[in-house]
Amino acid sequence: VLKEKEFLNLYYPKQATASKEEQDIIQVAKLAVEYIISEQQQQQNLHQPPDQEILERVMLIWSCNSFEGGLIYPKISRINHSCNPNAIVQTNHDSSKISKGDDDADDDGQSIRTARKIKVGEEITISYLGLFAYAERPVRQAILKKTKHFVCTCVRCEQEKQEGMKDSAS
Repeated sequence: VLKEKEFLNLYYPKQATASKEEQDIIQVAKLAVEYIISEQQQQQNLHQPPDQEILERVMLIWSCNSFEGGLIYPKISRINHSCNPNAIVQTNHDSSKISKGDDDADDDGQSIRTARKIKVGEEITISYLGLFAYAERPVRQAILKKTKHFVCTCVRCEQEKQEGMKDSAS
Protein backbone atom coordinates (compact mmCIF):
# COMPACT_ATOMS: atom_id res chain seq x y z
CA VAL A 1 0.00 0.00 0.00
CA LEU A 2 1.37 3.38 -0.99
CA LYS A 3 1.96 5.57 2.04
CA GLU A 4 1.38 9.33 1.92
CA LYS A 5 5.09 10.14 2.31
CA GLU A 6 6.06 7.72 -0.51
CA PHE A 7 3.33 9.13 -2.73
CA LEU A 8 4.32 12.77 -2.21
CA ASN A 9 7.93 11.91 -3.10
CA LEU A 10 7.03 10.67 -6.59
CA TYR A 11 7.88 12.82 -9.60
CA TYR A 12 5.66 15.73 -10.57
CA PRO A 13 6.42 18.70 -12.84
CA LYS A 14 7.39 21.91 -11.10
CA GLN A 15 6.31 25.26 -12.56
CA ALA A 16 9.84 26.70 -12.65
CA THR A 17 11.31 23.89 -14.78
CA ALA A 18 8.25 22.57 -16.62
CA SER A 19 8.20 21.93 -20.37
CA LYS A 20 5.32 23.19 -22.52
CA GLU A 21 3.53 19.85 -22.11
CA GLU A 22 4.02 19.94 -18.35
CA GLN A 23 2.86 23.58 -18.18
CA ASP A 24 -0.43 22.49 -19.77
CA ILE A 25 -1.07 19.75 -17.21
CA ILE A 26 -0.07 22.07 -14.35
CA GLN A 27 -2.72 24.51 -15.55
CA VAL A 28 -5.33 21.72 -15.70
CA ALA A 29 -4.44 20.66 -12.14
CA LYS A 30 -4.77 24.24 -10.87
CA LEU A 31 -8.17 24.66 -12.53
CA ALA A 32 -9.38 21.33 -11.14
CA VAL A 33 -8.30 22.25 -7.61
CA GLU A 34 -9.95 25.66 -7.86
CA TYR A 35 -13.15 23.95 -8.98
CA ILE A 36 -13.04 21.41 -6.12
CA ILE A 37 -12.50 24.15 -3.53
CA SER A 38 -15.24 26.39 -4.93
CA GLU A 39 -17.73 23.48 -5.05
CA GLN A 40 -16.94 22.53 -1.46
CA GLN A 41 -17.31 26.14 -0.33
CA GLN A 42 -20.67 26.48 -2.13
CA GLN A 43 -21.92 23.31 -0.49
CA GLN A 44 -20.40 24.43 2.81
CA ASN A 45 -18.62 21.10 3.17
CA LEU A 46 -15.36 22.62 4.29
CA HIS A 47 -14.52 22.05 7.92
CA GLN A 48 -10.95 22.96 7.15
CA PRO A 49 -9.96 24.32 3.74
CA PRO A 50 -7.74 21.91 1.80
CA ASP A 51 -4.16 22.86 1.09
CA GLN A 52 -4.34 23.96 -2.55
CA GLU A 53 -0.65 23.31 -3.17
CA ILE A 54 -0.89 19.73 -1.87
CA LEU A 55 -4.03 19.06 -3.94
CA GLU A 56 -2.29 20.31 -7.10
CA ARG A 57 0.78 18.22 -6.31
CA VAL A 58 -1.34 15.08 -5.78
CA MET A 59 -3.09 15.62 -9.12
CA LEU A 60 0.22 16.12 -10.93
CA ILE A 61 1.80 13.08 -9.28
CA TRP A 62 -1.18 10.97 -10.29
CA SER A 63 -1.14 12.31 -13.85
CA CYS A 64 2.58 11.62 -14.35
CA ASN A 65 2.95 8.33 -12.45
CA SER A 66 -0.25 6.34 -12.72
CA PHE A 67 -0.53 3.12 -14.66
CA GLU A 68 -3.52 1.72 -16.51
CA GLY A 69 -6.54 1.95 -14.26
CA GLY A 70 -5.14 5.01 -12.46
CA LEU A 71 -3.01 2.97 -10.06
CA ILE A 72 0.25 4.15 -8.56
CA TYR A 73 2.85 1.71 -7.23
CA PRO A 74 5.48 2.61 -4.60
CA LYS A 75 8.47 1.22 -6.53
CA ILE A 76 7.39 0.75 -10.13
CA SER A 77 6.01 4.29 -10.54
CA ARG A 78 9.59 5.53 -10.11
CA ILE A 79 10.95 3.67 -13.16
CA ASN A 80 11.56 5.74 -16.27
CA HIS A 81 10.20 5.00 -19.74
CA SER A 82 11.99 3.77 -22.84
CA CYS A 83 10.46 2.74 -26.16
CA ASN A 84 13.02 -0.09 -26.09
CA PRO A 85 12.79 -1.10 -22.42
CA ASN A 86 15.06 -3.58 -20.70
CA ALA A 87 12.36 -4.63 -18.22
CA ILE A 88 8.64 -5.30 -18.09
CA VAL A 89 5.95 -4.92 -15.43
CA GLN A 90 4.51 -8.27 -14.42
CA THR A 91 1.07 -8.30 -12.84
CA ASN A 92 -0.05 -11.06 -10.51
CA HIS A 93 -3.72 -10.53 -9.71
CA ASP A 94 -3.74 -13.55 -7.40
CA SER A 95 -2.33 -12.08 -4.18
CA SER A 96 -1.94 -15.57 -2.66
CA LYS A 97 0.80 -16.28 -5.22
CA ILE A 98 2.84 -13.18 -4.40
CA SER A 99 6.11 -14.06 -2.76
CA LYS A 100 6.23 -12.24 0.56
CA GLY A 101 10.02 -12.15 0.32
CA ASP A 102 10.11 -10.73 -3.21
CA ASP A 103 11.87 -7.39 -2.89
CA ASP A 104 10.93 -6.56 -6.49
CA ALA A 105 7.17 -6.85 -5.87
CA ASP A 106 4.93 -4.04 -4.71
CA ASP A 107 2.23 -4.94 -2.17
CA ASP A 108 -0.39 -5.26 -4.90
CA GLY A 109 1.40 -7.92 -6.94
CA GLN A 110 3.23 -5.73 -9.43
CA SER A 111 6.83 -6.71 -10.07
CA ILE A 112 9.61 -5.94 -12.52
CA ARG A 113 11.21 -8.62 -14.67
CA THR A 114 14.12 -8.20 -17.04
CA ALA A 115 13.34 -8.34 -20.75
CA ARG A 116 17.01 -8.63 -21.71
CA LYS A 117 20.42 -8.60 -20.06
CA ILE A 118 21.02 -5.35 -18.19
CA LYS A 119 24.56 -4.09 -17.87
CA VAL A 120 25.93 -3.04 -14.49
CA GLY A 121 25.12 0.65 -14.05
CA GLU A 122 22.51 0.68 -16.85
CA GLU A 123 19.21 2.31 -15.94
CA ILE A 124 16.26 -0.06 -15.65
CA THR A 125 13.47 1.13 -17.94
CA ILE A 126 9.93 0.03 -18.79
CA SER A 127 7.55 1.09 -21.54
CA TYR A 128 4.58 3.27 -20.62
CA LEU A 129 2.97 2.45 -23.98
CA GLY A 130 1.55 -1.05 -23.63
CA LEU A 131 0.85 -2.43 -27.12
CA PHE A 132 1.65 0.96 -28.62
CA ALA A 133 5.34 0.21 -27.95
CA TYR A 134 5.26 -1.41 -31.41
CA ALA A 135 3.86 1.70 -33.11
CA GLU A 136 5.82 4.14 -35.25
CA ARG A 137 7.67 6.98 -33.51
CA PRO A 138 5.05 9.72 -34.23
CA VAL A 139 2.30 7.58 -32.67
CA ARG A 140 4.41 6.77 -29.61
CA GLN A 141 5.39 10.43 -29.20
CA ALA A 142 1.77 11.60 -29.44
CA ILE A 143 0.58 9.06 -26.85
CA LEU A 144 3.35 9.91 -24.38
CA LYS A 145 2.80 13.64 -24.84
CA LYS A 146 -0.94 13.25 -24.25
CA THR A 147 -0.84 10.76 -21.37
CA LYS A 148 2.48 11.35 -19.60
CA HIS A 149 3.25 14.95 -20.66
CA PHE A 150 6.73 14.48 -22.06
CA VAL A 151 8.51 14.03 -25.36
CA CYS A 152 10.49 10.80 -25.40
CA THR A 153 14.18 11.09 -26.20
CA CYS A 154 15.14 7.46 -25.60
CA VAL A 155 17.76 5.81 -27.81
CA ARG A 156 15.11 4.21 -30.06
CA CYS A 157 13.27 7.51 -30.61
CA GLU A 158 16.50 9.39 -31.31
CA GLN A 159 17.68 6.71 -33.77
CA GLU A 160 14.33 6.72 -35.59
CA LYS A 161 14.38 10.52 -35.67
CA GLN A 162 17.88 10.49 -37.23
CA GLU A 163 16.82 7.80 -39.73
CA GLY A 164 13.80 9.92 -40.66
CA MET A 165 16.02 12.93 -41.27
CA LYS A 166 18.33 10.85 -43.48
CA ASP A 167 15.35 9.49 -45.47
CA SER A 168 13.90 12.96 -46.03
CA ALA A 169 17.31 14.31 -47.11
CA SER A 170 17.65 11.61 -49.80
